[in-house]
Amino acid sequence: MLALSLRATSPAVGLEILDAFLTTSVSDDPGVRAEIAKLSEDPA
Repeated sequence: MLALSLRATSPAVGLEILDAFLTTSVSDDPGVRAEIAKLSEDPA
């Protein structure tokens, strides 16, 4: 998830942030992977 303030972020900076967000690979860190796995767990 990525959230940006439209008032505080210029279009050029917003595009730069979006590009970095979309082109960065997911971490191989086991702790990060465990947190990502929690997102797909059934909450019930």
